[in-house]
Parts: sequence; C-alpha cells; structure tokens
Amino acid sequence: MESSTEQDARSKFFTQSWTVTLPSHPGLKFFRITPSYFDQWLPLVMDPANNELQDTAGKVWDNAAQAEWRGRAQKRYDDLNIAHNGLDILVELNGKLIGYGDIYAFNPTEASVGIILNKEARGRGIGKLGIQVFTQLGFELGLEINTGTMKANGPMRGIMKSLGIEEIEKVVEIPGRGVVAEIEWELKREDWKSIDMKIEFGEPVA
Repeated sequence: MESSTEQDARSKFFTQSWTVTLPSHPGLKFFRITPSYFDQWLPLVMDPANNELQDTAGKVWDNAAQAEWRGRAQKRYDDLNIAHNGLDILVELNGKLIGYGDIYAFNPTEASVGIILNKEARGRGIGKLGIQVFTQLGFELGLEINTGTMKANGPMRGIMKSLGIEEIEKVVEIPGRGVVAEIEWELKREDWKSIDMKIEFGEPVA
C-alpha cells in the first residue's frame, strides 16, 4: 500500500509547475503541458510531418476539429489531476518547442510512453532521451511502463533497440480506435538504467 509520503511526492507533479533538465544536454528541457500551453502545443499536433505515423495522418484541422481537440485535451488534463497516473509533456531545445510526448495509462498501474519530434529535431538522440525521461517520470508516478507501436514506426523501434529492450510482437487494440500497436516493449523497473536528470518544482498550478 502506498504511504502518504509517496502520495505527496506524486501529487507534486500535478499541483506544482516542474521542469526536467539533463546535465548532459543543458539546452534540453521537459515540462508538463497545462492549459496555458495549449496554444503552443496545438501547432505541433497539427503539423502534417508529425502525424505521418499517427492515427491522425491526413486529418483536416478545421475550426471544429481544433475545438474538439481542445476539449479532449482539457478533459484529459482535468482527469489526470484526479487520477495522478499520466502526463502530457512538452520538449524544448534552446528555448524553442520541438516536440511533445506523454505517459499514457491504460489501466491503474500500467502506462505507455511516446514522443513526437519536429523534423528538424530528429536524428539527434533527443527521442531516446525523451523516452528515458518519460519512463523515469512514469516510475516516479508508481507506474509500470509497457509501451508499443506499429511495425512501420522505425524511429521508435530504433530508440528501443538502442536502449537494449527486446521487442515483442503483440497486437494491441483499444475500443473505438482499433489496432494501436503491433510491437510491445516491457520496461522493467528493476532492469532500468537510469539517466541523470534533475526535476525542479516551482509555483502551484490551477
């Protein structure tokens, strides 16, 4: 059973602003997406180059679609503030937003992690660092991380291979979305090699 101290540590990720930085990459920053960042997040989501391997590929982002997205983003934010089992995260490099990712719980104790980067930020090792950061944040939230993707997602498969994690062929379906993964990885906490990262907590958030 989780102690009150552990619960308090987890709740800080939802009640206070925070930033993750890496001593090895001083220009790289990760922070939680709150509603005040939706206007900066949405252009990353709508970028066609960021949707090529997503189920939103070819989506028309008219005003109605953008309003629907905002509604879903707000609901997820509100739900996570209660459940404390996931995060949406922006990625910044040298003061410029270059991507986003998430810790997405599919049951109370397990979650997947994923990252999407702008084209100019790819091929520089940032995706691998992001997956490492998100995985360790997931562990901080008390979650086990089992993540997956489609076979066509070469970049994600390359990241996981570079981390030394064996891929498992497994079809994963979500009601209403269909097949969302054909490959899965189990990121076991006891086998995980942590990276050096610094979490700084700031002001309370609404």
